[in-house]
Amino acid sequence: MGRDTRRPARAAWALALALTLVARPSLAWIYPEHRAILLEALRRLSPADRQRLLDLWASARVGREGKLCLGPEDDPAGKPPTCID
Repeated sequence: MGRDTRRPARAAWALALALTLVARPSLAWIYPEHRAILLEALRRLSPADRQRLLDLWASARVGREGKLCLGPEDDPAGKPPTCID
């Protein structure tokens, strides 16, 4: 008698269905939380490291000036962002 080769496929579908039925909303950080973490990290940088970051940021902005703010902390907090800092 041959082995039932459909059993692993059925088990996979059953598992996928079970996971779908018990799925809950995920929790994630939002932009203001990421920004607050960034600003705190920037305050802790040494002047040399801060300058390196600003140089890298300037390089990253080339060709994306409309999307990325002048500096990594230029977009005013409390207002809808017009660019990513």
